[in-house]
Amino acid sequence: ARLSFDSNGLFETSENGSYTFVNRSFIQLMGASSPEECLNWGWKNFVHHMNKREMIEEWEHCVEDGRDFKMFVKFITPRLEIKCAFVEAFAQKDKNGVLLGYVGCVMEKEPSFCET
Repeated sequence: ARLSFDSNGLFETSENGSYTFVNRSFIQLMGASSPEECLNWGWKNFVHHMNKREMIEEWEHCVEDGRDFKMFVKFITPRLEIKCAFVEAFAQKDKNGVLLGYVGCVMEKEPSFCET
């Protein structure tokens, strides 16, 4: 059996944490109509207001420190659907430890994972 990531949103970023690539599943999970809506810092528009500040602050600290990122996050689509996902991003560094960017995955979860 082959492992499939078709339903997981995948992304890549530059060294400053700006998204440079998102796959079709990422776009669908966010409810976006095009990749451009999610690239650069556009993904922030899909983070639910209840955890937006916490999520963005943690993302920025991870990028600043070159740390991996892991968090359950609520997203809200343009159709006002609330989705829960586990977001995990791995820091990619050169041989000298300089941050090159991130590769990450957004895995949709049951709403109970994001309940506070």
